[in-house]
Amino acid sequence: MRRREMPNGKRVVYVAPALGPDVNQIARLLESNRLLQALVTRLVLPESARKALSGCGLSAFARRSSAPVHRSFLRMDALADFAAAFQRLVGRSGTKITDESFQRVDHLARRQVDPSVLAVIAREDACLQSFKVARQFGIPTIYQLPTAFYQFVRCRMKEEASHFPGIICEEEVAHEFAPERCERKETELAHADYVLCPSEFVRKSLPETPALQGRVITIPLGIDVESWNPVQGYKQPVFLYVGNITIRKGAHRLLTVWKKLKAYRTHQLKLIGDMGIPRSFLSDFVGMYDFVPRVHRRELQRHYQAAQAFVFNAMADGFGHVFAEAMACGTAVLCSRNTGAPDLVTDGVEGRLFDYGDDDQLAATLDWALTHPTELREMGVAARRKALRCGWNEFETAFLHWFHSITSGSASTPTDSGNALTGVLKPA
Repeated sequence: MRRREMPNGKRVVYVAPALGPDVNQIARLLESNRLLQALVTRLVLPESARKALSGCGLSAFARRSSAPVHRSFLRMDALADFAAAFQRLVGRSGTKITDESFQRVDHLARRQVDPSVLAVIAREDACLQSFKVARQFGIPTIYQLPTAFYQFVRCRMKEEASHFPGIICEEEVAHEFAPERCERKETELAHADYVLCPSEFVRKSLPETPALQGRVITIPLGIDVESWNPVQGYKQPVFLYVGNITIRKGAHRLLTVWKKLKAYRTHQLKLIGDMGIPRSFLSDFVGMYDFVPRVHRRELQRHYQAAQAFVFNAMADGFGHVFAEAMACGTAVLCSRNTGAPDLVTDGVEGRLFDYGDDDQLAATLDWALTHPTELREMGVAARRKALRCGWNEFETAFLHWFHSITSGSASTPTDSGNALTGVLKPA
């Protein structure tokens, strides 16, 4: 991609405690276009240190992403990690621990913001202090919202708790939706000039208020077609899920419908990831699914390639890199619309879409898929073709075009009337 450095030489402070695929792509893009001043994050270990830790029991640090940009751009708060590790040992809430580590990164980021900065891009839960400083200097602030806004998630969690009593940890939910935490999220949103969403689902989860008009943009994330590849050969009678196996991912409803259809008699439901469903609930499904703890990336690709279908019944997922990885591996996807799948998947072409919470729709989708292996194979071929058209290059082109439009003054500002920026940019 052709480099475009801003004529005034100003650059971006990017605040991202968690280095996910989207963060890494944006950081690299900013660096390659000479637009990055600093990537503010938690501890990022050199590759040699990551390998050493993987052999001594500190797998959480070893699994963390390596630096997506040159280390000279990194501004790290290593104490955020060590403080979090200690607090886990003493049994503190995971939500509180993560919040505190994110806010430490935000505090570090605010010291990077001065009038020479072009813009501040920051993740939800890690932006309030840096946004406040940026607005004092008239610097544009971009709120990167990785998943559905808390109001939507809170509502859905209440519904799940009423339908599945005892399946949700009430203490953890109380921490997640504590009044002060929700108030902070509202304040973050109010201090954002623009909101960047990874899917239309995330955009629609935001409150429909005049204050957000003209401030929200959706740029669907890309599919990594270089790291994930299909293979020719037999597809096993396996329906696969990968990721955290939790209520938010809809695993409880998937198991319930799988049992109702008696699908376990002819097919294998394979769940790969960290188990977060209570044992008391799982006891009703013994022998009806296979659980595989988190596996290495190379082994995971083999699971994607061999499965007849990938099932993603998420209650609220900002995008869902796992369904995109399955597509890149040539596997048909069966996805909830509460994800980024509707932005990339045409229902009936690369897979099937259904509404989360409508178990009749989920059952009908699974029932069809269980009896149409030939069609699933054809969908898998189409999924790979779509993945090739929706790679990270397409995301980067859309992001850079939008970013230059708002930093060069050609786009409507948040105080303008209308909703010129509210919309979605999709790859061609």
